[in-house]
Amino acid sequence: MAGLVLGVLIGLGIMDLDLNNTFVIGVITVPFGLGFVYLFYILLERKWKKTVVVIKDEINDIGKHE
Repeated sequence: MAGLVLGVLIGLGIMDLDLNNTFVIGVITVPFGLGFVYLFYILLERKWKKTVVVIKDEINDIGKHE
């Protein structure tokens, strides 16, 4: 995603970036990566909280008639 944003900004001439300097590109893209990892964590956490598995204690039902 960060690559897409940088590509559009460089293509439109809004941002002039030396593409041979990989350190600068790495420093720019690290916050994007951390942000997307955090968003992915939040989405998974919400989904897992909605799907709660109810464990039925069936050992107490042994020998009982229906």
